[in-house]
Amino acid sequence: MENMIRSIKLSVFLVTAAAFILLLSHKSGWAFGLAIGAAWSIANVVFTINILKIGVLKKDPAKLFALILLKFPVLYLTGFLILNSRMFPVASLLTGLMIVMATIGVCKLWLRQA
Repeated sequence: MENMIRSIKLSVFLVTAAAFILLLSHKSGWAFGLAIGAAWSIANVVFTINILKIGVLKKDPAKLFALILLKFPVLYLTGFLILNSRMFPVASLLTGLMIVMATIGVCKLWLRQA
């Protein structure tokens, strides 16, 4: 779990740096799209980890139900509304999502070898 937190912190740093560079380049739509895509992806990963942890350990079923209720209708509806609003380029949202996924994957592989 500690490695996942490090991966998420690194993702936040990378996305913040990329968004800042995009803002300096006067590409605010891309900067905000990148940040929103990354934030959605991080929320998705955190919800998934917590759902799996509670489900496998068979802890509090009420908390599991609440997390599932938040993740699937609320998080995915929010993602749909963000995409449907067309306020940000779709490529910027996907880039933010991919930065988070790539960072988590690279950190997992790197820490496995250490």
